[in-house]
Amino acid sequence: MNKYLKLVKQIKKINSEYVLNQYEIKILNIVAEAYSNNSMISVQDLICHREIASQATLHCAFKGLVNKQLFLPKLIT
Repeated sequence: MNKYLKLVKQIKKINSEYVLNQYEIKILNIVAEAYSNNSMISVQDLICHREIASQATLHCAFKGLVNKQLFLPKLIT
């Protein structure tokens, strides 16, 4: 249990350092999961998660993450 609590503290610290809101955190979690599964994910895939928030809210959160340089969108041609 101590390891888990330590992990939670570290995650909270990182989230506060980058001033992440709940929607940005959820988007980062989705991207991290896709990355760990070697899956590609599009911006459209991210903003279609209506169980998290509206498309406008998720689009705003995505733009916030790009502005914070936490990841850069990559165009695939």
